[in-house]
Amino acid sequence: MTWSPTPPPRATRPGDVPPAHAAPSATAPSVPIRRRRIRLALVALALVAALALAFTAGGQFERQTSARSGAATLTARERASDIGTALDRPRRAADLPVGYQAGPDLPYPGDSYRLLYDESPHAAADAPRWRVWVGEGVDASQLCVVAAYTEVQELVDCYPAAQLYTGTFTVASPVGSAPLAINVVSGDVIVNGHAVRR
Repeated sequence: MTWSPTPPPRATRPGDVPPAHAAPSATAPSVPIRRRRIRLALVALALVAALALAFTAGGQFERQTSARSGAATLTARERASDIGTALDRPRRAADLPVGYQAGPDLPYPGDSYRLLYDESPHAAADAPRWRVWVGEGVDASQLCVVAAYTEVQELVDCYPAAQLYTGTFTVASPVGSAPLAINVVSGDVIVNGHAVRR
């Protein structure tokens, strides 16, 4: 058997490269550090999502509040007008305009509408005659006047609620159809020369 002596350890000199089993590089993060960074990133993402949700909900609440406050700031004169009185009373079966549907998720829900005028109040529901309704548009700050003679002959005009209670507006049927003239003066309504019945 030949004996081979173990070579002596080599002396290190300036510029020598450390062996592969030297201490790990300071630039490579350890596992605990990487985990902390992941946790911090997840927490930051959750905070951003929560802030976005709060901003959206706050905007919707502000729009709903402004709509309710706009409807609640009517003067005594506006509340006593034909439109104010009609919108303030409970809903009846005849209050749903022709072709409209009831439901809170609709862009123009028929629930808010009230019948202002019926040319022949004792006629059958599908009998041709002029009927006039008023109700909310996109929100309480807008009011729409709907007039229908039949299911296919209909007029819709929308105005800012504040102006409809204080200004003067005229809605007329087109030429060739059954005559209709609606005059709104400071919230009071006259249809074909007749004051509406409250």
